[in-house]
Amino acid sequence: MNKHKSSKVIYWLIPVISLHFSSALALPIQGVSVTTFAEYRGVSSGPATQIAGNPGTVNSTSQAGPGGGGIGTIGVSPQTPVDTFDEAIARGRAALPGTLGSYSHAGGFSPGFGAGAGPVSATTSSQSLTHWVATSTDPSVTTVAIDVLAFFDGTMATGDFAGVGPGDLSARVDAQLSAFTDGGSLYDLALHAALDGSTGLTASTGWAGSVTSGINAFGNVRQATIDYTEFFEDAFVVNIGEVFAWDVMLDTSAFATGPFELWASSDFFNTGGFDLSVNTAGITLIQVSGGSPSPVPEPGMLLLLLIGLLALRWVSRRNCLIDGLPLGLAPTTQSRCLSA
Repeated sequence: MNKHKSSKVIYWLIPVISLHFSSALALPIQGVSVTTFAEYRGVSSGPATQIAGNPGTVNSTSQAGPGGGGIGTIGVSPQTPVDTFDEAIARGRAALPGTLGSYSHAGGFSPGFGAGAGPVSATTSSQSLTHWVATSTDPSVTTVAIDVLAFFDGTMATGDFAGVGPGDLSARVDAQLSAFTDGGSLYDLALHAALDGSTGLTASTGWAGSVTSGINAFGNVRQATIDYTEFFEDAFVVNIGEVFAWDVMLDTSAFATGPFELWASSDFFNTGGFDLSVNTAGITLIQVSGGSPSPVPEPGMLLLLLIGLLALRWVSRRNCLIDGLPLGLAPTTQSRCLSA
């Protein structure tokens, strides 16, 4: 009877100790992922998803259509021309450590199909998720501000010889940076730009000053190049010793209402990424390695551990006295109880 009551003390302590760690362990697992999808007149490839941990590298490609060259290599000077193909192509990459890349192409040159022969589309999503923790040499410091450096560059282009309306031909890029704990969001930055073959360019305010765009009347070619680098000082604040997640996503998409002398491309394959830093004396920002964070013990946790150890020692000695040690016990059990 007394043994049963004592064991309940042990079982009550275990969940209390475990729950104290849950705030760090509840974050999504670190790693990288890429998902690609391509469709050409009803024939699709994907969605294909590749996943790896930290460190890790993934690449994914989805292709649909006859392949081969499209209208050629076309651009709007002084921007770099882009290649066109007679197919839908989605290609992505992600690496830790490293950067993200995303590329989508849709359309081609198939006069035999005629206008409106069936849509062509491609989508690519690349993502990396890491865990970070800030430490301090000064016990009185409890929070610190984090700086963010974001950089993305690439180009979007559309072209047609058949004439299109709004929404018939488009290229798009979306980038999102976010920081969070299991308690909620700390920071969120969302940027996007879209190039429509009929209506032209739209972009979020954050990218407005980083876009070069133009139109070439021959083939109604539109092109927009983004060269974005931004430093956000004191972007968000974290608690010292609390692990937080940093999530970066880079998505591209391209759509053409058909493959008849229509094409759209969104190429952000070569560069996309971020950097986190602190500019406070005595503070160190650490990227936690491995698939899950290593929580930093807090004073309350240490107290719980001490109470648990003392309780286990008390239960061990009490059980030995109740059993009438050393009478009737094996020598090994006697030794274990006597040393408690």
